[in-house]
Amino acid sequence: MISIGTKLLVAILVLSFAIWGVGDHLSFTGDGNTSTVATIGDAEIGRQDFLNEVQRQVSRLRRALGANVTEEQIHAMGVPRRVLEGMIQQKVFLEGARKMGLIISEDTLAREVRQDERFLDAGGQFNRSQFNRVLYDNGYEEGGFLNVLQADLLQAQLLSGIVNGRTAPKSLATALHGYRMERRIADLVSLPNRNLTDVPHPTDSEIERYHKDNAPRFTAPEYREFSLVRLQTKDVMDEVEISEEKIRRAYLQRLNEFTEPELRTIRHILLPSKEQARKAKKALVSGTDFGKVAADYAKMAPETTHLGEFSQDQMPVPALDDAAFDLSSGGVSEPI
Repeated sequence: MISIGTKLLVAILVLSFAIWGVGDHLSFTGDGNTSTVATIGDAEIGRQDFLNEVQRQVSRLRRALGANVTEEQIHAMGVPRRVLEGMIQQKVFLEGARKMGLIISEDTLAREVRQDERFLDAGGQFNRSQFNRVLYDNGYEEGGFLNVLQADLLQAQLLSGIVNGRTAPKSLATALHGYRMERRIADLVSLPNRNLTDVPHPTDSEIERYHKDNAPRFTAPEYREFSLVRLQTKDVMDEVEISEEKIRRAYLQRLNEFTEPELRTIRHILLPSKEQARKAKKALVSGTDFGKVAADYAKMAPETTHLGEFSQDQMPVPALDDAAFDLSSGGVSEPI
């Protein structure tokens, strides 16, 4: 149960963000040596995480408004400021959830992903390819998306008692009320030592009766002594013989346990035409750095060119499957 004090604190924090925000000016100039853009309690917002989130928001805007949206327009719309406000607000709630001991289990996280309508196929079933495609379109790798989802669920859990105005079960309220309002009335009789005279020695029968009436005070817990024999696999390995045929058969039956799928680490450059893509490929083949080509031809920051590491059945875009796995290490594909 969330205490009244905690509810008031969270409400004040929410109102403060709504009224004052975190400032209207944000500079991206400098040598980039500062690794932290904000500190909230024990939590930090890293510069790279902030820039990645800004890039995701900019990409969404350009998909919605067209690729001609300029940097000046992005700043005029307050995108960096709003991104930072949102990240700070999320960290505030996460700190509150952490101090209250709130958690989101892996089962809960998996259930939320499987029930998300964005990841369902026409039959209402979770579709892994659809999941990968949506994450790719929004600039997320799987781990980053799950972290964001977990943070959203923690925030919702923290605020549910305030926003939804739920009433505690009567049995719980009664138990808490009884515990908090419980009182005792004690009568105290004080007898000075000087008044305790001529106290007779107890008889054997009185001692025996007192011991019987207060047996738990004079009884030690019962104990047992036992011996433990511990037998481990390594202790008998030298005494067991297994044929090569039996080992081979067991290996083949469990082959998927010992096999790792082939992986590719993909970098990409998004360009508006095949003509520009061919020019970019020519520059790459000539030995120009990948990050420089991405910046020169597509205005992409180096960190946004990393698509991630995938097996063939995990590729977010089907058209990339053959192209990626037909290339040798360091190779450059034809425009796709």
